[in-house]
Amino acid sequence: MKTISNQKCLTVDVILTFNKCGGQCNETQDFYEIDVPLNTMDCNAVIFLNEKFFPVIYNIAVSNNRQPGELIKISTSANWNFYEKLTGGGKPMSFGHPCKWHFGTGRNDLDNWEKYLIKTYGFGLDADISG
Repeated sequence: MKTISNQKCLTVDVILTFNKCGGQCNETQDFYEIDVPLNTMDCNAVIFLNEKFFPVIYNIAVSNNRQPGELIKISTSANWNFYEKLTGGGKPMSFGHPCKWHFGTGRNDLDNWEKYLIKTYGFGLDADISG
C-alpha cells in the first residue's frame, strides 16, 4: 500500500502482453507497477477496476506507443487483502476471477468482462488469435 498526497493506493504489478513487438524494449510484454487511488467507497472490485484501473492501462499503452487493439492479455498481481480490509468489498478472486484478462479476435473463450473491456477500450481488436 502506498499513499500519494494523503490518498491510499492499491499497488498493482501489471504485465501487458501484445500481439506484436514494440515498446521501449521491442518485446511483446511490458511490465509496470501502477498505484491506483483507493478509498472506502471502492467496495465493488469490478467497478473499481473498470473505472480506475483499466483507463490507466489504456493510457499507458497509448503513451508508450502501443496500440490497445494489439493488447491480448493483462496479467495483474496486487495486495487484494489490503483492498478488502480498506473497503470491505470482496476481492476479485472471491468471485472466481484470476485477475487476468484475455483479448483478441477469433477467440470463443472470452467472458463477459473481457467482452466489455474490448467494447469499451478496443483491447485486442487488431489481434487475430483464431489460428
